[in-house]
Order: sequence, then structure tokens, then C-alpha cells
Amino acid sequence: MAFRAKGRFLTLLCACLFASPLNAKPLARLTWDAFGAQARPGCSIRMVLPDGVQIEGHLVSFRPEAMDLSVYKTSNKQAHPKGFITIPRKNVSVLEMRARRYKGRLIGTLVPIGLGGAMLAGGLTQSDEGILYSMLAAGGLTMGAGAPSGYFVGRAIDRRFESFLIVP
Repeated sequence: MAFRAKGRFLTLLCACLFASPLNAKPLARLTWDAFGAQARPGCSIRMVLPDGVQIEGHLVSFRPEAMDLSVYKTSNKQAHPKGFITIPRKNVSVLEMRARRYKGRLIGTLVPIGLGGAMLAGGLTQSDEGILYSMLAAGGLTMGAGAPSGYFVGRAIDRRFESFLIVP
């Protein structure tokens, strides 16, 4: 009985620590012009409009008075359909931006291929048949399973949004 209570207490403690506000990353505070210097055409922007509709789209252009988005996801298709939309500067307070990245996918794919290749090369230098076949199998499996897995892990890393608070 005491073991269950102790286990539940530890589970609750871990849940509270992981959900702690101390782990939360604060919003980057930027002016409109500073955000415009970071935003590049083609990057993904996600935000909530003043009427409560969440939109996500690619940045087409950035001007001192507004920004143009090509919306590909919306929470209310009647109020804000997919397509081209101009958002005035006064309607933007908090937004999330994701730049186009590729390094995570590239590294995630190439590292298992390199490790598998090293295992294959190491297996070919062995004179013992048992070690030769085990190294060839391990190298092939590392390359065959590791490269797609690494690609998807790298893609998840590449697809993170950064949050910004636009200050006047």
C-alpha cells in the first residue's frame, strides 16, 4: 500500500516538474521593424487574428504597414478562407515563425549512412567469416533503418516554431 502511494507521489512530482513554468521559454520581444528584418519570404507564420481565427501561411511580402500571407491552414474557412491575405500591423501582437531549414534532415540522414558505411568497411577487413557477416548485416541495417529514421527525427527538429511578441 505504501509503495503505491509513493509511486503516485513521484509520478505527480515528475508531472509538475516537467510542466513547470520554469521550463517555459519566454517570448522574444521585437519591434515590427526588427521582426521584418528576421522574416524572409517563404517562411511559415502562425498567428491568431483579433476575431479569434487561427491562421497559418507562408510570408509573401513584408511592408512597414502590413504583411502579406498565403494562407494554407485556417480554423474558420468562412471568415478567412485559404489564399492570399493582407494583415495590417495593428492586428499583429503575438505570432510564431518557422524559417525554412534543412540541416536537421541532412544530418539525420547522413550520420546513419556514414556509420553503416564504416561498419561495412570494417566488416570487409575481417578475415573471420562470422564477424564479416555480422558486420555486413549490422552496417546494412544501420543504413537501411537509420537513414529514414534520422530523416524523420531531423524533420521534426527543422519544423519548430519560434514565438514572438511584437511590441509597439
